[in-house]
Amino acid sequence: MIKLIKNLRQDFIREAINSPVLLSDLASMEKYIAESYQERSVIELLQNADDAGATNFYIHKINNYVIVANDGRSFNSNDAIAICRSGSSSKKRDGRTIGYRGIGFKSVVNFATRVHILSSEVKMTFSKELTSELLNSDVEVPLIRIPHEFNPIDKSIEGIMRELITAGYRTIFIFEKIYSHILDSELSNFDPSSLIFLKNITNVMFENDHNQQCTSISSKRIQKENKQNVQIKWDGTVESWFVVHGTEESDAAVAFLTNEHGNIIPVDNHRAVVHAFMPTKELVGFPIKINGDFSTDPSRTKVTLDDFSNSTTENCLKIILDLVKETLSGPQQPYFLSGIFEVLSILKNDYIQFNSNSNRFKDRFLGRFKEVFNNSPWFQYNNKFYDTKQLRVNSEWLNYIDFQEICKKTGIVPISKELEAEFPCLIQFSKSLNVRELSLEEILSQLMTYIPSLTGGVEVFTRSIEQYRFSLDSTKIDLIKKANLVKFITGFVPFEKVSSKHIIDNEYNELLLNRLLDINDMKWFIKKLNIHIDGFQLGSDNDIESKISNPYEKINNSLLNSTGVNNSSSSDIQPADNTFIANGEIKHYRTSISKWRSAEKNLASCLENDDGVLKVIDVSKSNLGYDLEVYTPKGTLCIEVKSVKKMGETISITNNEYSTANQLTDQYMIAIVKQSDDEIEVCFISNPINMLSLTKRVTQWEWIADEYSGRKMIYKY
Repeated sequence: MIKLIKNLRQDFIREAINSPVLLSDLASMEKYIAESYQERSVIELLQNADDAGATNFYIHKINNYVIVANDGRSFNSNDAIAICRSGSSSKKRDGRTIGYRGIGFKSVVNFATRVHILSSEVKMTFSKELTSELLNSDVEVPLIRIPHEFNPIDKSIEGIMRELITAGYRTIFIFEKIYSHILDSELSNFDPSSLIFLKNITNVMFENDHNQQCTSISSKRIQKENKQNVQIKWDGTVESWFVVHGTEESDAAVAFLTNEHGNIIPVDNHRAVVHAFMPTKELVGFPIKINGDFSTDPSRTKVTLDDFSNSTTENCLKIILDLVKETLSGPQQPYFLSGIFEVLSILKNDYIQFNSNSNRFKDRFLGRFKEVFNNSPWFQYNNKFYDTKQLRVNSEWLNYIDFQEICKKTGIVPISKELEAEFPCLIQFSKSLNVRELSLEEILSQLMTYIPSLTGGVEVFTRSIEQYRFSLDSTKIDLIKKANLVKFITGFVPFEKVSSKHIIDNEYNELLLNRLLDINDMKWFIKKLNIHIDGFQLGSDNDIESKISNPYEKINNSLLNSTGVNNSSSSDIQPADNTFIANGEIKHYRTSISKWRSAEKNLASCLENDDGVLKVIDVSKSNLGYDLEVYTPKGTLCIEVKSVKKMGETISITNNEYSTANQLTDQYMIAIVKQSDDEIEVCFISNPINMLSLTKRVTQWEWIADEYSGRKMIYKY
């Protein structure tokens, strides 16, 4: 090996003498590479170690030296030749190694002026100073080109080198006369998740004698079939990732960050990047990581959109598609993961300028994501899979019972609220794929034969008035006249069959008046339909009042019994004033509540600790008309959470919440939550439509309760 290095040196000396311009050009190219790899030198050294099959990677900064070592395969003659040549590498682009260009190691000129390599029989030094002396020339020379005999090293680091060799490290790089600030910046910005997709490295250690710091990063992988749970530990932090791999031929993989319960959570923006085995600076577009044999620019920071990258993109998308289908097969599946639909509904546009080329990969990935899902069956219903065109989500204004029944009649597959509870953010995910809402025209056409619920009839009728206020043509009039929209004493009858004998149902009429923003709109609408209904009491726009004698008689006992509260220890919540005092029972729980979290999440954590509660699901992002589903042995409660600064403060409910509460009655609760520094105070109100005096305000379409009375609980932090 010594002879090989001497021969290399002689060959390159001869080349430099014969062509000094070439040597100068190589120096310029090396400088360009170093600039392109700015703050990527550590990443490149880590990549080289992984390609060599190393499991341990070590960096030690001491005095004016940096020692980098790994326990992978030792250098052979081909490696020695490749490291001296520009653009030469003994690696091939075959999926077994990360690097293949042979230029990454040249990036070390970023932080050192002299480099020593010790690996088995290979011992050599690279130095611009020694090269210039050898050539006796003032021509600009590259650092990594002509190998020199291994120079004596400072005695202060010989002990460290012996320890490393004894510990099994086979390859050691010594960087001398370092640019300390560059290396410090690289190490401080190093992301431990860089280890996720490496094939071999499991332990990384950074030591700095200057500030007595030592950072140890380790990864542990548990694999079953094509899936891995990867745990990364550093500085007292533990981070878990769920990694799904594609076929062995593709090397594609997708990684999801998970919390302590194994649920998928979003990755921070700057970390949600594409990996070409090592992280690039290319954003994925979703808060996840993807990996594969992506082509990149020389610095390995930006993805090049060539055939390799396009093929790898398709492989990553197939992984996501298959995982979504597997998840929708149900919680009984071995790799059912809650949270996947939330992260796949979040588009990360931060830090992106929309007129910039930096957006190209993200735009292409998100575009292909929609195309793949829109052209592939992905949603499971009754043991069959359906594509996007066959699916419908519900509108905000229509109740779910009628929505599902109408979908059944049309042969359309509904994405229902029951599924939303099982798969949080499924509806949001579906909307991001442009799954259509069930249109008013589709609903009206089915109401020719379908008899809706009383609430459903009112909802469709008022929606027709609102939507067709300025576009009621003859086609729509004909459709509306044939639909079962209004309930009479004898039942639902379409307008075209109504006679003077039909009298509108009182309950229907009252609910209709409650929902109308302006009664004149309905009068105009009836006139445009050219119909007259005897007994159709249009009423007035008075407020609706619902008085109750004893507010506690209708409190849902299932939840109260499960929380251990009895009527004798409860207290009424009165309207806010300066002398308000309420003495409620205080329950102490060890929960994960925190004043920094939302009221919905804190209340969910409190209820999960009650013996009578089986589980709590947060559906606050799904627009179901409530925030929490609470499962108890006696049934399911739907709780809408209202956060207030002071008990007695006015609360409001939206039209969607009003309709849902009216439909669910005793299964529906409002929880009024006041959070302080050390506790949360909660007032539970069951069946709020019957329990509260509600005032309709036209300025915003919501219902207002200026006072309320219910069961109060206090949860200590």
